[in-house]
Amino acid sequence: MKTCIIFGGYGYIGRHLAVSLKNIFKVYSFGNSTYSEKNRRTFNYNLKNFEKKIKKISPSVIFFLSGNSYPINSLDNHLYDIERSNTIIQNFLTALKNINFKGKIIYTSSIAVYGKDKNFKKNYVYENSELNPKNYYGLSKVMAEQQFIYFHKNFGLKIYILRLSSIFGMDLEKQVIYKIIKLSNIKKLKKITLNGKITDSRQFIFIEDLIKIFLLLINNKKNFLLLNVSNGKKYKISDIISYIHKK
Repeated sequence: MKTCIIFGGYGYIGRHLAVSLKNIFKVYSFGNSTYSEKNRRTFNYNLKNFEKKIKKISPSVIFFLSGNSYPINSLDNHLYDIERSNTIIQNFLTALKNINFKGKIIYTSSIAVYGKDKNFKKNYVYENSELNPKNYYGLSKVMAEQQFIYFHKNFGLKIYILRLSSIFGMDLEKQVIYKIIKLSNIKKLKKITLNGKITDSRQFIFIEDLIKIFLLLINNKKNFLLLNVSNGKKYKISDIISYIHKK
């Protein structure tokens, strides 16, 4: 049986992905020992460890999902994403180059790379739209994409970059839909307070739909892909609040 590695395998996406892949691959999930909980398969995400682990397992596909999952984490720390994402990504990609890795790498970026740019048309933003991040998180994702593209162009790594919209699912607790549902269950609730503006809107994708996309990409033959992943429609947070509270 072929093998695959999920770096960031203990996060929300990684856990769901590992379950879906277990009948296709022998799955190895890892977390960064600097940040992960105890009693999980972890190691320090440095260059030598990446080289050793990837060479030993010899996967045909690597999913790189590690990094900051929530933009709010980096609001007060300008180095948060650099340390937890970009430095690690450079070690990861350099290790792949050094061991002459021939498999496929799937990296999850974010639609935060766009910000609110002039190329938005109706409810859509396109892969070739202007990148205009509005926070440190989005800036880090732009930098990470460029790191992956650089190693693809200069060293022939097979790279798939997925710019994800907001993920939601029944067992994801740190997310706006979950928070609204939880607050709406409080008896005699008079108001709901969330960060942002009342006019804010988001595009979403259900976790099971994202997993289906991952499964399709495993068999894709292209050497490079850059894709927006979403349901293609914006929803106002205020409308979501009204809908859930009514139900």
